[in-house]
Amino acid sequence: MALHPVMGFKVGEVTILFLEMAVMTFWRVARETTILTVVQVLIPAFIFHREQIILY
Repeated sequence: MALHPVMGFKVGEVTILFLEMAVMTFWRVARETTILTVVQVLIPAFIFHREQIILY
């Protein structure tokens, strides 16, 4: 399927924009998920650790 050169360029541009958006969205979600996971793991561990120190 032969595309007009200008049309091909536009399709390429749109594809690149779409990929950039997808990557940025993925990074933002991944970063937020990582932060949430770290918070969910660290805070209970910290509280549990403090309670252990207080208990002993």
